[in-house]
Amino acid sequence: MSIADKKRIPQQKLETVKELTKLIESYPIIGLCKMEKIPSKQLQIIRKKLRNTAVIRMAKSRLIKFAFEKFGDKTGYKELMDKMKGSTALIFTNLNIFKLVKILNDNKAQAPAKSGDIAPDDIIIPEKDTGFPPGPVISELNSVGLQTKVQSGTIHIKEEKVIAKKGDEISLQLAIVLTKLNIFPMQVGLSLYTAFDNGALLKDDDLQVDFSEIIEQLKLAHASAFNISLEITFPNKENITQLLLKAHQQAKSVITSAPVFEKEFIKDILFKAYNNSNIILSKILENDPNALPIEMPTQTKDIEKEKEKEKEKPPEETSTGGLGNLFK
Repeated sequence: MSIADKKRIPQQKLETVKELTKLIESYPIIGLCKMEKIPSKQLQIIRKKLRNTAVIRMAKSRLIKFAFEKFGDKTGYKELMDKMKGSTALIFTNLNIFKLVKILNDNKAQAPAKSGDIAPDDIIIPEKDTGFPPGPVISELNSVGLQTKVQSGTIHIKEEKVIAKKGDEISLQLAIVLTKLNIFPMQVGLSLYTAFDNGALLKDDDLQVDFSEIIEQLKLAHASAFNISLEITFPNKENITQLLLKAHQQAKSVITSAPVFEKEFIKDILFKAYNNSNIILSKILENDPNALPIEMPTQTKDIEKEKEKEKEKPPEETSTGGLGNLFK
């Protein structure tokens, strides 16, 4: 800033530039916030929420640019100033930029729409009882495309309707109808539209992050990584239990196929042998029902009945009929 410039700037404004310069030097993250249509009460709530976390300063665009010019061509600052538009506040912080955005978004308040406002999202009017008695209100609702009927002495909206899509300009008539229906589609609060984060310039699209979607993506990535670690047998504290269970099951399968007579697996080996014997028996009887000299159960139901009969016999009794008894 030249001497001539300083002469034209009152002392109060020079103090503002000095304060902004000090803040720029002190914080690695600087955000540009839109200030249009923010009630002072809402701004005070946001300041309270950000106490000890961030510093909000408002000043004329010319004074803000003077403060940044003191840093010459430092990477990012010129680009940051090029993005500044309209009534802007500066927000200085050491907090993660995306945490800051979340705090600001969580502290926005609903507000009625005014003529000329841009719909932030699709505006949907549900099927409902308006509570209004029949009268001129019917014409007002019909004028914005809502179908109505009179039922039980009040005006009802017959079916849900999207009366404005995201990005549409809201007309005066629509703003009046929305307010009458107690629908407040606008949001007021600080909105970061550009930020300087440790040398990186972040635009509006970079700052608007859907945290719930990111969490779902992280869950999916974790599940995929976990499954891969099991497939390639890469042990870690997250999967060691599953890997041990898998190894035990594989060892059990090998032992019962070999077979290797280990005490832990003897029941499994005998059970497998029993099943195999029944399969062989069924195949034999399919080809020749009279191939075996003794009466044998040929179906699963018969086998179950045979088992029940054996259980009912006294311990001292024995039976010589059927291959199944070899494995009791």
